[in-house]
Amino acid sequence: MVSLEKGKKLSYDQPGTMIMKFPIFLYASLCLTIPPLAFAKPSVDFTKDVRPLLSEYCFHCHGPDKSTREANLRLDTQEGAFKDLGDYSAIVPGQPDESELVFRLHSKDKDELMPPPKTGKTLTPEQKKIIETWIASGAQYEEHWSFRPIAKPALPPKRHTNPRREVPLPPITPSIAFSRIPSPKKSWPFPQRRIGSRFCGVFTLI
Repeated sequence: MVSLEKGKKLSYDQPGTMIMKFPIFLYASLCLTIPPLAFAKPSVDFTKDVRPLLSEYCFHCHGPDKSTREANLRLDTQEGAFKDLGDYSAIVPGQPDESELVFRLHSKDKDELMPPPKTGKTLTPEQKKIIETWIASGAQYEEHWSFRPIAKPALPPKRHTNPRREVPLPPITPSIAFSRIPSPKKSWPFPQRRIGSRFCGVFTLI
C-alpha cells in the first residue's frame, strides 16, 4: 500500500506505485487491440451466405429454367448477372449503389420491388445487407461444390525420419501369393453334426 504524507506529492518512481501503473498499461493495450477487431469488415461466403438467398428469392424468375425466366435475366451465372441490360446491369461488381438488384430490393414501388409482393417472399434487412456486402466485395461467383473437380489432398509429412523406425513391408512373391491352399472337402457326416449342434444349442468348431 502506498501512503502519501501531508504536503508531499506521490512519485511514480516509488516501488509500490507499479501496481497503480498496471491498470493504465492494461487500458492502453486494450485500446490498441480492440478497434481492429471491432471494425473489421465481415466476410461473406457466396456458397454459404449468398447462393441460398438467390436460390430462394431470385432463381425462380431469373434462374436456369427457361419456362419461368423473366426479363431475359439470369442471376445464377456470373455472365448473366453482369450482362449489360442497356444503361444498367443487375449487378455491378464493387458498386452496390449502381446495381439494379440492390435498387429493386429496397424499392418502395410494388411494381419494381423484388421479389414481387405476389410471391409472398420478403428479404430481411440482414439478408439484404449480405447481398450488398457481397456485391461491394466484388460479387465473385463460385461453382457449386458438386461440379468442382475432386482435388487429391496432399499427404501429411512423415512423423519419423529415422529409417530404423520404419517397418518395411515384406515383398510379395509368387510363393507367398499362392501358398494358401483351400481346405479339403469335409465328409458327409460333418454337416449333420453341425446342424445337430445348432439345434441343441452347442457350438462346435469341428
